[in-house]
Amino acid sequence: MFPGAAPAVLLFGAIHGDEPLGARCLERLADELPAELPRAAWIVPVANPDGLAAGTKDNARGVDLNRNFAARSWRHDHPPGYDPGAAPESSAPSTTTARRGRWPSAWRR
Repeated sequence: MFPGAAPAVLLFGAIHGDEPLGARCLERLADELPAELPRAAWIVPVANPDGLAAGTKDNARGVDLNRNFAARSWRHDHPPGYDPGAAPESSAPSTTTARRGRWPSAWRR
């Protein structure tokens, strides 16, 4: 985490394991950010470590994490394992944001 006075920002990469560019971009961003920022930045370069290791879109349980967040666009006709937050990779950021309140976030697949 990089500290700052303004509301925090949460940055995640590689939610699809077959799209590793997001992880590399966030790793580089973390390396290049100055120590002092106007807002705290929480950077998670790899949101889907199983998928990244396997080079697959889904996690090790076959869940597309982009479809596993509680959102207005979530539908009940998703395959098993797609209940909102059922995968730990999607429940962790949801829990974190619920504890800290709303904050800007960005996902780079």
